[in-house]
Amino acid sequence: MAELDHKQRLLVNNWQKKYHRLSNVFIDSLVGLTAWETILALGNARKQIEKA
Repeated sequence: MAELDHKQRLLVNNWQKKYHRLSNVFIDSLVGLTAWETILALGNARKQIEKA
């Protein structure tokens, strides 16, 4: 997770505390996204988990 910027690390850590642990593949896919794009990706992940 060293490649994520500070805001992304905070978003991912908070999300994992509240919902579910994320895979390294998913976290790596967030590298290079803006904070807003990261929030959208995490929201989509939450929706997928709720469907399962």
